Amino acid sequence: MSASALEFSRPIDVADLPAEGRAFAIEASESECARVAARLGVPAVESLQAEGTVRPQGRVGVVRLVGIFTARLRQTCVVTLEPFEVTTTAALERLYDASIGDEWADAEDDQGQIVAEVGPDAFSEPLADARIDVGEAAVEQLALELDPHPRKPGATFAVPIDGRVADALPTSSPFAKLASLRRRQPGGPH
Repeated sequence: MSASALEFSRPIDVADLPAEGRAFAIEASESECARVAARLGVPAVESLQAEGTVRPQGRVGVVRLVGIFTARLRQTCVVTLEPFEVTTTAALERLYDASIGDEWADAEDDQGQIVAEVGPDAFSEPLADARIDVGEAAVEQLALELDPHPRKPGATFAVPIDGRVADALPTSSPFAKLASLRRRQPGGPH
């Protein structure tokens, strides 16, 4: 995705990073929050901030992003269908590597099985044009942190049964209920 198409783009040039790294602190504007909400399918993103450091990691062309992000947003409760506010704070960590190519191109062995060697840098992201978009990294991490089935605090699911609410009924085993039905049938055990 090009930087102009991203909802919250904050690229950082990492071509000449000092050994101690470069700190960043970013915050999404109101319009960026609205675009992030649309992308994530939530009613609203009220605020999104991230801070941290990008620093060289080991060999040339490898950069580590370490930080934290905080987002205040509204989600829709799966029980009541009411919007409610959620605040999410989570770690933001990525490893970028300029030497990443298509590791899977020659991953088949003689029998056609895919063989992958997983090392400590196996999950690096490509580092293109010596730039890291820390805004996009924050949005991606927010998407991973969202509860796919959000429930408003205190919301309970209650199914009406015979005009009463299931939560108000005494709890008993479904097998006990089946046994009582069986006893009522003619010829059933008494």
